[in-house]
Amino acid sequence: MEQRSYNTDLTDQQWEIVKKYIPIHQGRGRKAQDSKPLIINAILYLVHIS
Repeated sequence: MEQRSYNTDLTDQQWEIVKKYIPIHQGRGRKAQDSKPLIINAILYLVHIS
C-alpha cells in the first residue's frame, strides 16, 4: 500500500523532536500494528479537519 502524504504529516525533523515524548513499548500488552509516526500523522490529520 502506498503512503499518501498530507500537509499535516510530520517531517523527519519534526518527528525527531516529538518521538522522545512518545512512550516505547515495554513488553506488556500488544504491540501497535502501525508505526508511531503513522499514528501521530493520523491524529494530526483528524485534528486539522475538525
